Amino acid sequence: MNDILFPEEALALLRQARYDPEARRGFECLSTSFHWSDERLPQAMRLCLNGGSRAHFYTMVFRTSLIKGEPIEEYRRTWEQLQSACPEWPGFRPERCSPRLLPAWERALKRMCIEFKRGSRESERRKERPAEPGASTDRPRE
Repeated sequence: MNDILFPEEALALLRQARYDPEARRGFECLSTSFHWSDERLPQAMRLCLNGGSRAHFYTMVFRTSLIKGEPIEEYRRTWEQLQSACPEWPGFRPERCSPRLLPAWERALKRMCIEFKRGSRESERRKERPAEPGASTDRPRE
C-alpha cells in the first residue's frame, strides 16, 4: 500500500460522513491541524494505520497548508484522491479550507505551545521537589 493514499476501507467510512452545521472544531496536535466532529477522521485514522497508510495525516496537513495559503504539493495527491472518491466529505467545505481560518489556527497553535510548556514546567517542578519529611524513598522488599 502506498502510504500517501487512503485504503478502500477508510474511503468507505469517509463516504458516510455528512455535514453537520453543529459540528465541533478540534485541534490535532501532531499535525497541528483543525478537524471537525462530522468528518470521521479519527475513525479513518485507525483504518489507515491498519492498512499501512498515513493518508489521514497528509489530508489534515494539506488542508492546513491551504489555510496558510502555502499548499504542500507533495500531499495534494492524497487530497485529490479523497476529493475524487468522497466529493461530499464535509472537510472540503470552503469555510474549512479558507485562509480566513488562519488567525484561529495561529491561536490554537499558540495555545497548544503554551499548554505544552506549562506541562513541561510542572513536570520539572515535580522532579525538583524534595521528598516530604517521613516519606520513604526505599523500594518495598520482595
